[in-house]
Amino acid sequence: MGLLVFESTTVIEYLTTEACFTLNATVFETNKDLLVGGKELKKGKYSLWTVPNQQSWTVVFNGTIPNWGIDVLNNGEAARDPANDVLIVELPVATTEKEFVQFTIYIEKADEMVEMVLAWDKTLVSVPIYFRASLKTSI
Repeated sequence: MGLLVFESTTVIEYLTTEACFTLNATVFETNKDLLVGGKELKKGKYSLWTVPNQQSWTVVFNGTIPNWGIDVLNNGEAARDPANDVLIVELPVATTEKEFVQFTIYIEKADEMVEMVLAWDKTLVSVPIYFRASLKTSI
């Protein structure tokens, strides 16, 4: 039968901010400026957050990296401060036959870009990432 992560008996509630489904803060670091989901992300270090929904997920890059992703002193709420959000993208959900028992983040190369894939249960969200240099054109 498998996991029922995103079914009616869900473990994770839709529309709640998650620290990429971990207690620790998930860190995303780049040494180059990027275009993420069509929006510019400057080189640097960010905490990565998700807000899952049935049809799409919101992926958030935040300028603050807390010690923990979940604030155990605040009723287990996400430790993210939205005032420090640097980039927010909403991306469609895809389904897959393969089941990911653990929340997984992996990178796939695709032509002039890479995709950061967030996978759990039979749900995938692909975050398109372009390197700024690959977008420059000659005159």
